[in-house]
Amino acid sequence: MSDSLWRAIRAALALSTRAIEEVRAVRSLPPSAKFPAAGAWDDRVHYEGSVVAHNGATWQATKDTAREPPHEDWAILAAPGAAGADAYAGEVCGLWQPDGTYRKHDLVAFGGSEWRARRDDPGPLPGDGWALSAGQGSRGQKGERGDPGKPGADLAGWVIDGYRVTPIMTDGRSGPPLDLAALFEQYHAESR
Repeated sequence: MSDSLWRAIRAALALSTRAIEEVRAVRSLPPSAKFPAAGAWDDRVHYEGSVVAHNGATWQATKDTAREPPHEDWAILAAPGAAGADAYAGEVCGLWQPDGTYRKHDLVAFGGSEWRARRDDPGPLPGDGWALSAGQGSRGQKGERGDPGKPGADLAGWVIDGYRVTPIMTDGRSGPPLDLAALFEQYHAESR
């Protein structure tokens, strides 16, 4: 079986496993608090706990009131911020250069890994001005030697039959089918 087929199968299984783990993590979170739906403030009685939007801010009534916010009968939940420039998210700068100029959040490649600047002018790499974003993994074990002189078949496509997928190789052979139904059933059961 070709490397590309095994890579595709490993990738599908890794994605399925990750999705299941994420569903488990979300299901283990405590329930989130919910505010009542916010409505626009109007000139009427608003009852304790009511949430309104008024003059760009969001307010919650601390008691039954007909007064207009801002007033001591209201607690501010959210206020508009000052206008300003968008935050700098960093740039992808390619290979790290010792004489390069870097700002906080810039990304560089160095030693087969990706590094993010922790501050403006982060200094030499590696160093405390840099955080490792993605590290190069270790080399895997050497695989079995193939037949010399025979080119291996590559993955040409998939035959999909319900939740069963079968790889089709460039030499016309079919690879072993992969039944995904159990993975999808487990995902569906755990996502409820």
